[in-house]
Amino acid sequence: GQPLDQASQAEKIRVSVAIAAAMSPKLKVAIIKDGSLLDKKSWALLEQFAIEHDLQVFVETVDSTRPTAIVIEDGSIRQEQALEAAE
Repeated sequence: GQPLDQASQAEKIRVSVAIAAAMSPKLKVAIIKDGSLLDKKSWALLEQFAIEHDLQVFVETVDSTRPTAIVIEDGSIRQEQALEAAE
């Protein structure tokens, strides 16, 4: 019941993903920019939503410590990650 422009950025991201999933039931991939604005609770909510809706989510962020992170430098996947993926 509140205007979206009064929501936090994390809330706007969650609402946008939910709207996209509802409008396109065949949607299985969502791309989110500004993922570094999500705190741990928001990440957990997004992950739970993705699991419940069988949705794959790609999140742009500056945190490269996540186990599923793909680091892109100068337009290419970081060399160490490319080597680990090949093993």
